[in-house]
Amino acid sequence: MSLPDPETRLVPEGVYRVTIKEEPTQRSHQGASGEFVTIHFIFRLTDGTGNHSILKDSMVPWEDRYTELAYALGAPEEGGRPRMSKIDRFTGKAFDAEVKHVPDKTDPLKSWARLTNISSTLDEDEDVPPPIDDISLIENEPPVEVDDTPF
Repeated sequence: MSLPDPETRLVPEGVYRVTIKEEPTQRSHQGASGEFVTIHFIFRLTDGTGNHSILKDSMVPWEDRYTELAYALGAPEEGGRPRMSKIDRFTGKAFDAEVKHVPDKTDPLKSWARLTNISSTLDEDEDVPPPIDDISLIENEPPVEVDDTPF
């Protein structure tokens, strides 16, 4: 039995209400310019019809979407940039975002589902359900297996 192509396993592109399913993890990496950190999130996505999906995504602090997420989560500014390190708890926080499929930089046959256009509120004409107010609905879901495969 063979696995389906990675493309068929991607979360569909579109607008979602996104809830952080569990606290993010950090990994340190050594790059050409020195050490840097990636932050790994597990998101619960709800589309306009109420269907749910899980998206694992990682971000680095210099990405625009990292800044968008920090502002959407209400991170305080320090030195002219929002600081996610000042947020006490991530689990259950909700925001709105679009999922886009981004081609892999090295393998043209692969794509990754990535959050973009992250905001704390929706335009009035968007049809996405409101955030879940009861955090226990998310906390009582079974934990998601975290794949240590590099993104």
